[in-house]
Amino acid sequence: MSADNKEFNKAPESPREILRKNLIKLRNVNDLKQKNIADTLGIERSTYTSWEKGRSSPKPNEIVKLARIYNVTTDFLLTGKSTDAIQVASSSEYDRGVYGDSNVSELSDFEKTLLLKIRVLNTKDKQKLADFLEQFNV
Repeated sequence: MSADNKEFNKAPESPREILRKNLIKLRNVNDLKQKNIADTLGIERSTYTSWEKGRSSPKPNEIVKLARIYNVTTDFLLTGKSTDAIQVASSSEYDRGVYGDSNVSELSDFEKTLLLKIRVLNTKDKQKLADFLEQFNV
């Protein structure tokens, strides 16, 4: 059997394996720790670790939150493909000022987790938070 036939006969990756790889890739590209994501989702770090190791999978509502955190579609998380997936910027792109804020990669873990928690809020709750912060002239 030639090398080409071996590739052709190779079983496709399971959805869990695709998700596992995407979670690792997106977390690393965004310079986040497993703890940042776990804290944002309100789960134990060991639970998140088990997703990245492929031992278990997140629930559907957690997949939606993960997509919001990473600013990608759920389709992209689950399949690695999406026509409307949003490009995730690396820390180096932020450092070069490509996205307007050259200090994003310098945020503390607390600040990163706080921003991630804001990302998972729905529009109405984001507005409530903005209204609350207005009290502090922020």
